[in-house]
Amino acid sequence: MPRAQIPAGYAKVVAGGTYGPAVWANVFYLLVSPADGTAAVLVMQDLADMISTLYGVAFGHSMFADSWELSTQKVFWVDETDSIQRATIADSVVGDGGSSSQDAQVSYLVNWHCPDPRRGGKPRQYICGVPDSVIADSASLDSTTVATVSAALNTWLASLAADTWTNGTTARLVEMSFVNGKVDRTTPLGTEIVAGSVNNIVATQRRRVDRLRS
Repeated sequence: MPRAQIPAGYAKVVAGGTYGPAVWANVFYLLVSPADGTAAVLVMQDLADMISTLYGVAFGHSMFADSWELSTQKVFWVDETDSIQRATIADSVVGDGGSSSQDAQVSYLVNWHCPDPRRGGKPRQYICGVPDSVIADSASLDSTTVATVSAALNTWLASLAADTWTNGTTARLVEMSFVNGKVDRTTPLGTEIVAGSVNNIVATQRRRVDRLRS
């Protein structure tokens, strides 16, 4: 049985790009509040700008290796019940943290914090492109990177609702829950994420081999 569609008023943004020969993608869910009368295409451009800013400002270009790039964002916005708007938006955020870098499976681990009371399954995100310049040792990121990025993530979260986007869209980053007690929800539940932090560990994620085949 296919997973239920996200509820009206929410959007899914899939940011993707390359890291050397590897490809990567991160998925975000947002509760969306557009300015009155704003065309759907402009709302989706705002959403893409929000996520682009996460990489380019909250992390900063120097936090990514030279071979890392954000290139495309796919935006799906359920503007009302039984209606979904789609857009693929070209983007470009390029790392400048140096050519010496960690392998493709090495990642920043972002812990997103929200008031969801359920045990386990708390939202987290693996973001690749880690340059050697932010590594303290084989197990840890340097403390300055952890503090700087963690603070910037919270500034970015606050900015989503600050009416600073070109077309007046505001949003909240959410955890989207599709399952409760091992049972699929009839309607997925969005819970606002209230804070974010970068774990000090050097994290890893598995990558499917077929994505690297030519």
